[in-house]
Amino acid sequence: PIHVPAKWVWPVLGVLVLAVLGVRSAARGFDWQNETTLLQRNIVASQEDFTSYNALAQIDIQRHNYTDAEIYARKSVAIYSSAINNNTLGEALFLEQNYAGAYAAYTVGLKHLAYYGLVDNLAVLTAYYGNPETNRQFLLQAVKLYPQDVHPWFYLALLDYQHNHVDEAKTAIAQAYRYGQSYQGITLIYQRIMNGQPLNVVTGGSQ
Repeated sequence: PIHVPAKWVWPVLGVLVLAVLGVRSAARGFDWQNETTLLQRNIVASQEDFTSYNALAQIDIQRHNYTDAEIYARKSVAIYSSAINNNTLGEALFLEQNYAGAYAAYTVGLKHLAYYGLVDNLAVLTAYYGNPETNRQFLLQAVKLYPQDVHPWFYLALLDYQHNHVDEAKTAIAQAYRYGQSYQGITLIYQRIMNGQPLNVVTGGSQ
């Protein structure tokens, strides 16, 4: 798992994590109580309704009920495994700090479909878990799939810089800065990498 980074690095990682995990469902603006009641009725009517289990898991993630979210997501995946519900399961496990479990869920999801949200979440996870070379190969594929997405570029830059691939790190952080200038603190990391200054952060870990 990731070692505790310098104080100026961690807030930026946190902002990027929240950007991935927090915005998508919150922007829907539904009434959680009414939605939950409807979904629970759906699963009473049909216990094979994997979409309703997944939706309940997403609501619980927004409510910070990560244990319940994991339970619902696992039920959804058990009924019908897809990129969407494996991504939801990965999010719940990530927020429970079960990084190995999140990695497993995300990689299963990728076998179904490399859709944007799933790729984004796995990019974030590379800062916390995984074999560095395996993570790097994934991030290189991710920036080809979604070249305007800040997260794969950002975490690729961190990984390359940590392993002394300075020129590659500069290229990656330049792209991250290009597409993510609005993220709090990214300018500081951009400047440190471009100027060859230490980051004091170790990404990834053993699988």
